[in-house]
Amino acid sequence: LEGWSNKEEKSKLATKISTIYLVKLHQNAKAVYFAQQALAVNQKNATAALNAAVGNANMQKYAEAQRYFDQSISMGSPTSEALRNYAVFSEQQKQYEAALRLWDKYDELYGENLDSMVSRARVLDKQGRQGDADRVYRAILHAGFVVPPDLRAFIMSRGGSRKF
Repeated sequence: LEGWSNKEEKSKLATKISTIYLVKLHQNAKAVYFAQQALAVNQKNATAALNAAVGNANMQKYAEAQRYFDQSISMGSPTSEALRNYAVFSEQQKQYEAALRLWDKYDELYGENLDSMVSRARVLDKQGRQGDADRVYRAILHAGFVVPPDLRAFIMSRGGSRKF
């Protein structure tokens, strides 16, 4: 990595190494290190910021993860992966309104899908907003997605005497 003089290539290489450490080798500390190396060369490297965020979150370094998640979605149009990971992280941190805002942004940029809708309904449930969650679950049943049988049964069981 030290031998690369072209900053753009150096950032890409460090990001690639970071991704391998994170995804293939499950070595979060090394993934964060190489993500930071990539960001030192190119502060606008959204993939490196996401790798640093996920690696820190996996190591339970939540403040650092939050900072890198913010960075990963603040550059241009955030990737679906960055929004999805940040929304899940926010939910785990009990930052439910932030999670819902991130799912809103995800849906705006990439369209609703089964995962985003189920995640939204789950967050609404955690907030105690069962009526709103029921509306989302009802929409899932009518959205045309292939709904797994266990999810369909769960949604139907929520209906009680109400019809979905």
